[in-house]
Amino acid sequence: MTGLDSMRDPTPNPHPQVGRCPHAHGQAFDPFSVEAAENPLPWLEAALTEQPVFWSPEIGAYCVTRYADVVSVLGDARTFSSEDTFRFREIPEELRDIFPDGHPGMHTMTTQDPPRHTRIRRLTNQAFTPRRVAAMEPMVRARANQLIDAFVSDGEADMLSQFSERLPTVVMALLAGAGDEESFDLVGWGEDYFALTETAPPLTPERIRLIGERSGAMIRWFSQHVEHRRAHPGDDLISGLIQARTPEGDEALTTAEVIAVLSAMMSAGIDTTAHFLPQLLRYVISEPGLVERIRTDPAVLPRVVDEGLRRFTPSRGLRRTARRTATIGDVEIPEGASVWVYLVAANHDDSVFADPHDFELDRANGERHLSFGRGTHFCIGAPLARLEARVAIELLLDRLPDLRLTPGAETGWLPNLVIPRLTQLRVSWTPQAA
Repeated sequence: MTGLDSMRDPTPNPHPQVGRCPHAHGQAFDPFSVEAAENPLPWLEAALTEQPVFWSPEIGAYCVTRYADVVSVLGDARTFSSEDTFRFREIPEELRDIFPDGHPGMHTMTTQDPPRHTRIRRLTNQAFTPRRVAAMEPMVRARANQLIDAFVSDGEADMLSQFSERLPTVVMALLAGAGDEESFDLVGWGEDYFALTETAPPLTPERIRLIGERSGAMIRWFSQHVEHRRAHPGDDLISGLIQARTPEGDEALTTAEVIAVLSAMMSAGIDTTAHFLPQLLRYVISEPGLVERIRTDPAVLPRVVDEGLRRFTPSRGLRRTARRTATIGDVEIPEGASVWVYLVAANHDDSVFADPHDFELDRANGERHLSFGRGTHFCIGAPLARLEARVAIELLLDRLPDLRLTPGAETGWLPNLVIPRLTQLRVSWTPQAA
């Protein structure tokens, strides 16, 4: 049994007449394989054609692939619950002192339904406003330029470890009010957050030790910083969350709720952007004429980002639980069953997006992609993610002339059901004379 096999607990099909695991390249779909991490589309597009709702024993869920069905599931919180759907594994004994109430991710609005979700979302919206995000652009540019400064004269870099993992980390740290000297304490938080989910590879003793060291420090920082901001408010997200009030008179967020909101925003905001940016950059610098078009017309960048979000869906899917018996397409979903909506499949549904494999900047409906979800749980960080991606691509192309993939450099994949990870993206350019 391989390391990836050992994290599975194949669940018997409770509805045997429903098709299982689409096939492509002569193989059944394995959502935890390296092949599916790199490109799940051959299997998911087969499902779209042959079995739009299928049972996956590896996920233990009914998998939904069609755009209309995904939208229907995400838009019906009364039937398809978000509670207990972002599943964390049992906390190892060595980490229980750090997470006495379970992982903070178990207590976020991501895993709550209305009305509990409604209150936290309304309060968070008061703090994380479009005005706050728009005002961050100069800071995002400054931090991106600082990262580029560190390698611009080298002529080669790994865009994952030297740029894309660091930019959202620094941005989220400063958004939360951390000083520059604290910023990179957050670099492992998203990685550790997802390492404790059921869909991540098994934990080794060394991994548990590292998570303990980093997560312990993060939980202490969160608690101390929240209490400090209660006494000394600033112009940062934590202060905004503490002070948030709504016209509806919602009860203010508690310290534990502020920490839960922060932990979810930082993990999702760091991990998705960190692994989306290299995929988008790799495509942009490999596609003939696209770099020149962006350089001559930077106004096209928002469309580049949105089409990239559709084409390289950062978060592959979301889990829901059926509160009652329901029908998706022509499949009856039993009460209590898990449902996995494949955002990446919906974003390639050719009944909505013509020629879905094409990267089409003039696509009339490109903004309809589902990479940020839909409905009650639409990603609150979507404006910030778009801002970071737009600024990053613009500055990298501007400051690294003749940017290209490094010949012979291999790019591997680490499987994960939600956010598969590139291992590296090595690029080269001709350094400019001083």
